[in-house]
Amino acid sequence: MGLPVRDRATLAHRYTLHHALGERRHGQAWLAEDGVADRVVELLALEDRFRSLRALTLLVELIDRPQLQHVGIAGLHELCFDDDARPHLVSTPGNGEWLDDRLRREPAGRWLASRALVLEVGEALAHAHDRGWVHGGLSPAAITIEAGDPRRPRLKIHDFGLAPIADAID
Repeated sequence: MGLPVRDRATLAHRYTLHHALGERRHGQAWLAEDGVADRVVELLALEDRFRSLRALTLLVELIDRPQLQHVGIAGLHELCFDDDARPHLVSTPGNGEWLDDRLRREPAGRWLASRALVLEVGEALAHAHDRGWVHGGLSPAAITIEAGDPRRPRLKIHDFGLAPIADAID
């Protein structure tokens, strides 16, 4: 994606950037501290195509919706902008490994663990769909395996609602 990475200590007079988490499907992810809410967050510096009026309108609508409250879904907190007017989505960070990275390292996995993980994703999706939310781009690259008990891994789905916006502006 090639987003420019600039050295900057804060964003929107609120978020202290700690380090880049890497490229994601729709932009560059950063781990940051929210100095107002006293929490750790993820900032997703969205690609240039999200700067259009249509994209910004859809992003504001996304943030203004009642947010999903589920252990298996990363919450969206707000939309903010850097000094270059690049939009950033602020969300709950993942606390573990991305599923696509795990699948590249351990292609098949154990059947029982895989079945439990599929059921867990299904429960989170059912929760979202019952409330009118569609992910629109679900893949292993949008799911983290949260740190914790390795015998009972927990999954978290990220970036709810971004894929339909990307499709609408392309």
